[in-house]
Parts: sequence; C-alpha cells; structure tokens
Amino acid sequence: MFLGKRKLKLLAGLSAVIILFIAILLTIHFCGPRSASVARTSVIERNDRGESAENKTPAPPLRTEPESTPKPINQAKSIPHEEISPQKEEIIFFKVDSQKKWQDTGVLVSDDRRIIIEYEKGKWSVGKTGWQSFIVDGEGYNPRQCANKKEDDIIVGALVGKIGNGHKIKVGNYYEIIESHETGNVFLRINDGDNFLFDNMGAITVKITIRSR
Repeated sequence: MFLGKRKLKLLAGLSAVIILFIAILLTIHFCGPRSASVARTSVIERNDRGESAENKTPAPPLRTEPESTPKPINQAKSIPHEEISPQKEEIIFFKVDSQKKWQDTGVLVSDDRRIIIEYEKGKWSVGKTGWQSFIVDGEGYNPRQCANKKEDDIIVGALVGKIGNGHKIKVGNYYEIIESHETGNVFLRINDGDNFLFDNMGAITVKITIRSR
C-alpha cells in the first residue's frame, strides 16, 4: 500500500513536468513569431520618403578634390657674386695749359682699360695778333682762319695727345683709346711749335673717363 502511494506521487510529478514542458512549447510556437515580428517592426526605421532603413540606398561618399600643390611664386633669380662683373669707372678732370709742352695726365693705358677724353670747358689761342688771337676749343682753328696751317699734319690749335713716347694723335673734343700697341701714360698739349708757345693764351679742361674691362 505504501509503495503504491509513492509510485502514484512520482507519476503525478512526472505528469506535471510533462504538462509544463508542453505548455512552454505551445507558448514558443504561438507567441514566438509574433514577438519577433514586433521586435523587427520596432527596429525598422522610415526615412523621409517612407522607405525602410533596410531598403535605403546608402548616400554616395562626398567627392573630395585632391589638394592642389600651390604654385611657387616667381622669384627673381639670384646671380652668384662671381658672375656679376660690374664695370668700374673712374673720372678725372685735367687742365691743359696752352703755354706748356707735353703734360702728363697720370692716366696709364693698358689692355684692360678703355679711356675716353672729352672736352669740358675753356678756350685758347696760339698768339695775340691776327687770326692767331682767335680763341678756339679742342678742335683747333678752322682751316680758312689759319690758311690751313698745320703742325705735324694736324690743324694748329687743336688738342693733341700721345701715349708714353708714342706718336702724336689728334684728340680734339672727343677721343677714345680702346686698343693701343703703345704703353705708358697719356700726355696732352696744344698743337703748336715748341718755339711759339710763349705768346699763347688760355687753357682748356678735359674730362677723362677710365673704364676697367
């Protein structure tokens, strides 16, 4: 009798477990899909056009222009110091007296120098009477004035020069020494005979430009 009651309790407990298990299965079967649908509905979002977030086409990425490299600003080309060869220039003024023979200017002629002699101011004459008293500049007398009188084949009264002990050349109001086979200092004077300088009058000033090459 005691064993029969015990078996009956075990069967009753087992039946209760089976019934509970069946109830759980039924709950999952009927309520599970609906809960999942509700959960799925809560996740879906609507965009401004009423389309679901799942079907929404992702926006294309923004197009970014590549950063352009700034163009360099034009700059003046710097020239190395050794490439710059400025022309050095020296200017002196020299007064030539009409009563003196060859007068040394102190200007040396060399291959690396260009020398320019220009009339600056002043007048002179080769005498005190007649046409000789007419005052002139470095070009000397007009041939008609002096009957074409010359000294060493150069019109009288003109400014003449020489390099060192070289030959006489007419300087006049403008003369350039670019190349010379002669060396030495530049000498200047009025073109007149040495024995006739005593009665000469006046003086002229010349501008001598020395340019180093």
